[in-house]
Amino acid sequence: MAEEDILVRAARGTGALGSQNILTSILGLVFFMFFARIVSKTEMGVYGAVFLVYTILTYVGCLGLNFAASHFIPHFYGKNKIKKIHLTIKYILAISVISAGIICFIQIFFAENFSFLLFGTEKYGNLFWITAFAVLLTIIGLVFDGFLSGFQKFESLALFRLTSQILRVGVTIWLLLLGVGVAAVFMGWIVFYLLFTVLAIFLILKTILKFKVEKDENDPFQPKILVAFSLPMMVYQLVTYLSDSVDRFIVLEFLGTESLGIYTVTLMVVGTVIMIVVTSLLITLIPGLSEIHARTGLDKISNSIRISSRYIAMVFIPICLGLAVLSPLAIHILAGLTYWESILPLSIVCIGLSFYGFSATIISALAAIGKTLRVAVAVLLAALTEFGFCVFLIPLMGVVGAAVSRTLMYILMFGLLVFLTSKIVQINFDTSALWKSSVSAVIMASLLFPLAFYTKYSLILLPFYIIFGLIVYGLILIMLKTLNFKDLRFIAKIFPKGEILAEKALRIIKRSPKFSRFAKKFLEEE
Repeated sequence: MAEEDILVRAARGTGALGSQNILTSILGLVFFMFFARIVSKTEMGVYGAVFLVYTILTYVGCLGLNFAASHFIPHFYGKNKIKKIHLTIKYILAISVISAGIICFIQIFFAENFSFLLFGTEKYGNLFWITAFAVLLTIIGLVFDGFLSGFQKFESLALFRLTSQILRVGVTIWLLLLGVGVAAVFMGWIVFYLLFTVLAIFLILKTILKFKVEKDENDPFQPKILVAFSLPMMVYQLVTYLSDSVDRFIVLEFLGTESLGIYTVTLMVVGTVIMIVVTSLLITLIPGLSEIHARTGLDKISNSIRISSRYIAMVFIPICLGLAVLSPLAIHILAGLTYWESILPLSIVCIGLSFYGFSATIISALAAIGKTLRVAVAVLLAALTEFGFCVFLIPLMGVVGAAVSRTLMYILMFGLLVFLTSKIVQINFDTSALWKSSVSAVIMASLLFPLAFYTKYSLILLPFYIIFGLIVYGLILIMLKTLNFKDLRFIAKIFPKGEILAEKALRIIKRSPKFSRFAKKFLEEE
């Protein structure tokens, strides 16, 4: 399979997962809107703190094996080593089940200690009991998520996630109406991963049974190879989340649970963008680049980074700047005017977030070639720097100081990843697309801000704001001759029968003098 075809498949997967993540996020936001309006800011802070523990223990228990699954399965498939795919699944499943059981037991045993450590009281111990079982099922569910990614069953993965999310939101809201409180959120996650795992098991078994193992396939395969790859990715996930959470811990320590509740709303919006775009990129690019590396070697990875960076620049930069401008509406929709203090922090974080999409491309490339330790080092150094900024800025600036620290962390992480990766792979970003997309996005944001401001950020005008921003951004892109025919063909391949329609459109353009002149004037030469 050609390099472009693999990237097209990854782009289709990103589209499917991105669409699923949009729908999932809408459901999650509907739930959060309901949740934020029935709990106090203090309860929101308790939820945020317990969720930190839940996520950290999940990453530790998962041991990065979900990344190992998404890397080794397509890697061995690219080399036609079917027996090693079977062994990969067997070893990953065994290790993850043992690890999940140990983590669950530890959390149950120390539930009251966690409560006292975070809140100075043991009355929230029951929350940590419930969270222990959520952690158990989440670890196993994430591993099966990795299996589906490894087999590149992105459409099925998207469908299973969406189905599980619908059930989770429904069950959680029902439990909240019954008066269960914050515990309802974690019970919802138990339901989510239970259903997801059951659905994934059947598809994975069906997929495995189609593979035939060659009789002479006797290459040795040791579990330590998996662990050597996965542990740095666990460190990456853990450090990423800690860097994503260190500001929350410091906000909790210096400003209290109410301020943490305000900051949690800000990060909920940021997390939604990351889940829709960045997470979808990581899930699809790691298997795609792993297969490219297995088939063609290291040289093609650099070109793949360039292609990926082109489309990330055109999509992710305007999303981040547009969200920064429309942050008052985002907060209003999500949590209501009670959380107006979250508006400025969200705008600040969005600026740094624009760098994170490019970091995702580099992380995917490093994971594809097995250099996961470099990812962990870059994220760890960025997290330590953020910690220093937080300790200095949060006492002075409050929640805004936390937002500034996070923005600086995103920028520094990108710089470190570029530096560490350039030593083994040539980093070749599409600088033309980068500066043209940036200029277009800045002009769009500059025109959108006064429009939204003088119309008082009217909620009813939100569709108009979005359409206006898209039109302005698209026109500037065209005026700067950012797009070319190759882009149109690549995008067309993503959609069913899109390539056929694209060829017909190109023939029409060539036959029409007016269309031809327009194309030559506004489309960049290939």
